[in-house]
Amino acid sequence: MNFTSAIGSDGKNVHSADLRKRLSQLLETTQQADRPWLAWPTTWKGLQESDDHLLLREYLTSPLIHKEKLEEVRRNFIEAVRAKGLAKEGVAAFLEGGTTDEWMLYSSDCNKAAFRQEAFFQHLIGINEPDIYAAYILASEELVLFTPKIPEDALRFMGPPKDNNFYVSRYAVTDVVEVKHLKEVEEELRRRGIHTLLVLKGVNSDSGRPVGPPKAISSFSFFSIDDQALYDILVDCRLRKTPREAEFLAAACLCSSQAHCFVARQVRCGMVEGQAEALFKAYVGFVGGARHVAYDCICCAGVNASILHYGHAGRPNDAAIGSSDLLLFDMGGDFNGYATDITFTYPSSGVFTGPQRAIYEAVLDAQLAVIERMRPGVEWTELHRLAERTILKHLKVRGDSWRYECLLHCTMTKT
Repeated sequence: MNFTSAIGSDGKNVHSADLRKRLSQLLETTQQADRPWLAWPTTWKGLQESDDHLLLREYLTSPLIHKEKLEEVRRNFIEAVRAKGLAKEGVAAFLEGGTTDEWMLYSSDCNKAAFRQEAFFQHLIGINEPDIYAAYILASEELVLFTPKIPEDALRFMGPPKDNNFYVSRYAVTDVVEVKHLKEVEEELRRRGIHTLLVLKGVNSDSGRPVGPPKAISSFSFFSIDDQALYDILVDCRLRKTPREAEFLAAACLCSSQAHCFVARQVRCGMVEGQAEALFKAYVGFVGGARHVAYDCICCAGVNASILHYGHAGRPNDAAIGSSDLLLFDMGGDFNGYATDITFTYPSSGVFTGPQRAIYEAVLDAQLAVIERMRPGVEWTELHRLAERTILKHLKVRGDSWRYECLLHCTMTKT
């Protein structure tokens, strides 16, 4: 088997049912194995020859899998909208994707990085391209895409524009309209009988940063704007994963877990923390097709693990790995907008010292206690306090022989 086997002789993707069946078997085998990581490849050549790893890439990058996942997400969204009594004639949910301008590197003509779509747009629309708007006409369940007309002088840099049928077939949209100006968007929506737009407006409860409303609506003069309902509906849709989303996340987490194990087998004393980051990024890209990681990689050696978000620009994973360091690597790939967040902790020497073992086992006990208690209806704050109580029991047993930074290590050693 090779990487081109994901495409049949007619150039089309293999049937998604076959992919999903083989993935299910892989996930089940992995879950049932005592120590599955012992069978995972340890070299790049081994990865190229591993059918299981080729299957992961085939699944995680399959347009058919992505399309079917999107269709399920949208059914979930429409059901939520109907339950709120919002699926009325003339009403559309209007979403604005990320823009080219937002990704420019200051005054240069280069981008900051490969484009990464706004999260709500990516979840419901699924297209990782800039400068796109979408209108979901709720009564008829039509999804209309507004794509930018590429200037003639940009074609030699960007290539010819995709045919409208590409978006219709790949992303299950109803119609595609190419536009140069926002006024054309307004005119097209009016032509389709739209008089009210539901738009995003809210606050991210984690970051405290605002979400929406779309900048584009300032250019519209005709529509009534409702910014009260859509945010909560879409947040709830993102929170409650569909079966296809859960399946996709399982595959994504398996890929990131394998990447961590691959890194662990390559790490040596004397390497720099950032080399572990480089290996991880290469793996999730090579095996899972991930062009991004979900967040800045946190690669800590020794006391650096006491810095919760180590790896930022001021602490850029640049310390050397010592011969007796406890390593904490917190990294996760981003697969089609679905983030993974996984942390591995292990000694650089391959053998725990007494204090390192005590720290590790304290956090392991806390983790197992949380998993045992976790069930629908249990507040996450209750689980957080349970983890703290478990760790404090270990601290009490160890007494004052533990240094303060050991507790900080404990709070970071998660999986």
